Amino acid sequence: MTTETRTPNANESNVGRQWKLTRRRLDRILTAVAAGAPMSSAAKAAGIGTSTFWKYHALGLTLLDKAIADGVIDPDLLELAEENAQGLADAAANAQGEKAAPVNPTKVLGRYLSDAGWPEIDCLFVELVDGVARAEAEGELRLVTLVSRHAEKSWQAGIALLSRRWPERYREGVEITGEGGGPIHVATDAELARQLRDDPEARRLSSELLARVTPSAPVGTPAIVDDDDPDGEDDGDAAPPGE
Repeated sequence: MTTETRTPNANESNVGRQWKLTRRRLDRILTAVAAGAPMSSAAKAAGIGTSTFWKYHALGLTLLDKAIADGVIDPDLLELAEENAQGLADAAANAQGEKAAPVNPTKVLGRYLSDAGWPEIDCLFVELVDGVARAEAEGELRLVTLVSRHAEKSWQAGIALLSRRWPERYREGVEITGEGGGPIHVATDAELARQLRDDPEARRLSSELLARVTPSAPVGTPAIVDDDDPDGEDDGDAAPPGE
């Protein structure tokens, strides 16, 4: 592959420093993520702490954004590089009477940046960002395929997949939300008592309801005993009527 030599837009302070991210560790992280492991767990298994992993990921995002903005990464040339890499792999496999595996686009990206003059560590940072995104997508596709195949024998597997892929159409039950899609507000007894106290019509209706469910209570029995007690409970200290 031939690429135009450009001055890398990498952080030159990265060169010469000791970094935990190596080619071997990167491969272990990507393999674990593709298998379904969370990124932080995959990083720990490869010997990189969670905070360090996310710091490397942030560095990779910054470098990738700069490479695209500064024209270091040409999408057309990168696509051509992937095609060339696949062509070389196919030719080598055919010579052995075998079938070549698909090339790894993330590694092609790393070689592309390396050929453009980027330091190896910065190439690894960018490969980390690109690689985990692809690994997650590939892992999801693999698991969805497995569930789809299993659904041919188990309708529960099909419903589980449908309810997660299209929850608005296949999720069991009805999701009830409050105003604006937020949580539902559940009023406390004290709040309900205050509402009854401040709403004469609500007090009248509550009295009629109380009379209906408890026949011994005459119509007109107040729902709130003491306006000073918002809970509507007699604490035993109120003075008798008329005092």
